[in-house]
Amino acid sequence: TFEHATEDGAPVLVVKGVVVNIGNAEMAVPKLRVAIRDQEKRELYAWTFDAGIATLAPGDSRPFTTRAANPPAGGYDLQVSFDLGA
Repeated sequence: TFEHATEDGAPVLVVKGVVVNIGNAEMAVPKLRVAIRDQEKRELYAWTFDAGIATLAPGDSRPFTTRAANPPAGGYDLQVSFDLGA
């Protein structure tokens, strides 16, 4: 989920979600990547962050929250993915 907020007078985009291990073994949790995209799915801005979760046991889940200050205008779509290159 996402919401628009204001912190210290500046616009902020707050993104919240849940990381779930759907596998049968304990898994390391890579960094997450959030991309803000326009209506044509062109990427306007992206950032990666550490969700603060080292590993997850099978079937386990943990929430995460990240923020972007002053998100770009024209954002229409969000994409959250694992940053497997990190």
